[in-house]
Amino acid sequence: MEAVRAAVNAKDEFVHITELTAAGTSDADWVAMIGHDSSWVVLTADGGKKSATGQKLPQLLRTWKIKFVLFSPKMHKLKSSEKQAILIDLWGEIQAVASAPLGSEFALRLTSLSKKALEKKAKLVPVK
Repeated sequence: MEAVRAAVNAKDEFVHITELTAAGTSDADWVAMIGHDSSWVVLTADGGKKSATGQKLPQLLRTWKIKFVLFSPKMHKLKSSEKQAILIDLWGEIQAVASAPLGSEFALRLTSLSKKALEKKAKLVPVK
């Protein structure tokens, strides 16, 4: 995290969740803590598929209309240094997410072994 922070010279607040809350804080608690501030963009690899208790993180973020970027499983499996390089490379696009409408969600996916892309995800709308 420090390497990315230093490389992008972030002017906005740029924190890891462990800098805001104690270890073991539930997703529901920390999401509620930031949920009243529309400036947050959450970067996460937690797709919620293995959550044992409580609401899944992506659903919590949607409920609170927090903008987020979800790392694809392939991105998540990369070495930390590779993920850092991708974040640094795409930082301008990631910063632009802050201007997206509330509740926007994006996927950070590898498009090939050497290219990266930030893609808008489709949302499912319930049929009435």
